[in-house]
Amino acid sequence: PTSSAPRTPASAPSRSAESKSSAGTLVTAGGVVFVGALDRHLLAYDAATGTPLWKTRLNDVPSQAPISFSAN
Repeated sequence: PTSSAPRTPASAPSRSAESKSSAGTLVTAGGVVFVGALDRHLLAYDAATGTPLWKTRLNDVPSQAPISFSAN
């Protein structure tokens, strides 16, 4: 029998409450993924492995996607 349920690769990171996004996600050319979470954290992950790199607490729930820019 076939199933219409989506399949998740075995290597995909699990989704915890802290990682549920409140806005868009930013992936940099340097391989870092930034996401704003519903628990008011801005988190950074390694794009290749999904390993958390750091997080910081914000004053409010992020409502817009993170952005980046290059100077010089």
